[in-house]
Amino acid sequence: MLELSYVEEKNKVTELFMRIFGGETTFPDGIIVALVENGKEIGLAVANLYEGGAIVRLIGILPEHRKQKKGDFFTRAFMYMLTVSGIPLYIDYYDAYYEKFGFSRVGEEKMKAEVIVYPSNCGGH
Repeated sequence: MLELSYVEEKNKVTELFMRIFGGETTFPDGIIVALVENGKEIGLAVANLYEGGAIVRLIGILPEHRKQKKGDFFTRAFMYMLTVSGIPLYIDYYDAYYEKFGFSRVGEEKMKAEVIVYPSNCGGH
């Protein structure tokens, strides 16, 4: 079963970040959530809240769990978790992947969603 879990342990976040994205990182601040499958963290997402909304900083999944629709589920669940409060949601980098959720460019490197759309192409009904 897949579930989302808040993560506060610095070592766990750092290790997961390096396994997903490679390279070193400083401990990210903000809302840190892991995608958990059968008790093991397989994904990491970070967002920062600020006065004007929430900015998604990163979403990633371990390489061995990619191409199984788990990353798509994680993205949708994380965005849903952030948007239930009604605050605007931004992505701080451009990626056409997010356009299917209702995001559009804001400047050269940001995306904003007026309304989040959840297309049903991640294997569910």
